[in-house]
Amino acid sequence: MKSTISHLLLFILCAGATASCTSEEASTPAEVTTDIPPQGGDSLFVCRYDNPFSDEYECKEYHGGWTAAAVDADCGEIFTGVAGTVNQEACDQNGAKGTCSVDGENGLSNITYYYGGDLEVTASMCQGFLSGTWEGEGGSTTGPEDNLDYALRSMVSNQAVTVEPECVDDTCLAPLVQSSSGIWFRPTQDAKDAGFIFYPGGGVDPRAYAPLAQRLAETGITVAIVPMPGNFAISGLNRATNIISAAPEINNWFLSGHSAGGAAAISYARQNDSTLSGLILLGAYGAASDDLSESSLPVVSIYGTEDGVVTLDEIETSKRTLPASTLYIPLFGGNHAQFGYYGEQSGDNEAFIDHAHQHHLMAGAIHHFIKQSLYAELVDQHPGFAAAHDVGIQWCKNAQTLIAGLDDDADITVTSSTSLTAYSETKPAIESSTIEVNAFEWQGANANELRGPSIFNEEVWCKMKMQSSLPTGIAATGQPATCKDVNEAAVEWALGQLTTEERESYDAEAPALTYADDVLYETGFEWLDESNVQFDGTTLKSSRITVELTRTDLPEEYRGVHYCKVWSPARALLWTLAFE
Repeated sequence: MKSTISHLLLFILCAGATASCTSEEASTPAEVTTDIPPQGGDSLFVCRYDNPFSDEYECKEYHGGWTAAAVDADCGEIFTGVAGTVNQEACDQNGAKGTCSVDGENGLSNITYYYGGDLEVTASMCQGFLSGTWEGEGGSTTGPEDNLDYALRSMVSNQAVTVEPECVDDTCLAPLVQSSSGIWFRPTQDAKDAGFIFYPGGGVDPRAYAPLAQRLAETGITVAIVPMPGNFAISGLNRATNIISAAPEINNWFLSGHSAGGAAAISYARQNDSTLSGLILLGAYGAASDDLSESSLPVVSIYGTEDGVVTLDEIETSKRTLPASTLYIPLFGGNHAQFGYYGEQSGDNEAFIDHAHQHHLMAGAIHHFIKQSLYAELVDQHPGFAAAHDVGIQWCKNAQTLIAGLDDDADITVTSSTSLTAYSETKPAIESSTIEVNAFEWQGANANELRGPSIFNEEVWCKMKMQSSLPTGIAATGQPATCKDVNEAAVEWALGQLTTEERESYDAEAPALTYADDVLYETGFEWLDESNVQFDGTTLKSSRITVELTRTDLPEEYRGVHYCKVWSPARALLWTLAFE
């Protein structure tokens, strides 16, 4: 279950000199009762507290059978160093300007009432990060589009892609099923000799995958989504044969499927591997009887780390039935339902990347796999990417050294988080003479550069300490830097990985890079959820939060910090290799 909204507010930092962040007095809370001990069971529990960042009184109700111990633990550290008061008097609904309702596991839920502050930011945090329901000022009651209505926008032809038929209403599906035909997405120019046949997930409208089909067709790949009898691919297992026959001009066919559609694709490939150039599985594995372990067919398995339907254990167990050469690509933060656009799916977990980003990663990995498979000989990966992988989160150590002007022998430890929720609750710290930095790696897609991996860590997010926060025992003789200086260091690192010939090509062809001033954010939520490194081909710009040590209106743990989102060494290397 994702953190409750009050736990996420741990991460909100009022970095700007706004009135709500600098007021000496908190808004007066409603009178609370402190003499009612938590009773457990079905009782309603309430946590009342003053938000130390907005200086606003807030009230949180726990519903669904929370235990007294769980409520006490949550409310006892509603913010680091800040405890609320638990009682059983319902929150004041009439005075609230907004509420966020969050449903968790096992029927547990909570509702937080907000009586002031920046409600637009709070509403965005509620809906986007927590997948909660916001009611009140500052936002709508619905989250981003993730359903079939959105997918249907991709069922219409445009300048780059011809869709046939433009199946925007339900009446077109039955004739396609009856005739064993597909919904075609054909590039209007620069078509590759590659076709992509897609088997939808079980019980899913085939048009839910139209955004993926559009994206691939825009790269020159001809795509056919195959509607199935009863919306189950196992009922139309051999329909890929009809699709292949309908486009004889294409010589290289790749079969793909999501979930049960992927299982059906494996079954078809077992019987027809000589007709295919590759198999692409999206959150899928096959039946034990469909053993491809001895096949020479190129296979890639793309899966979400948060998938609750096809679990990581099932992906691992099923490896024995796929070729030893199978490429496995985890999409960190992705889940099962976000491989298509059909809404939430029972049994799935919440993703901590959004739909658009999961599709960006998925499409990039598919295009890279197809492009690589079309080459008679595989292209060797550039050794610089292995070196970048070895650097990994330790790039934040380099960043901390630059940001605080530290000597090279400074004692810095870097700890990574495996989810955005966990990362949102971390803070850099200093223990004795050791600086503790928090890191998170954000994946990106590489669709075209075959010397690099298809999916790689594109950005590194570093939570660091400012020079002014360092104790006298830590030597910092250099000038403090900003995030843009860390980006420049990443590019210099990448240039050091190039061969003489590659460096000559870069110097001759690459435009001059401009390292622009960092984009400053006022709250941790906005920095975390709404920002990324910006790059337009010539100008590189990072997102940053700094909170000065002089901000004595904030708890000590939140002061003297410098947060950066920067290019990873791998992303910088990808840029430097683009000019041969």
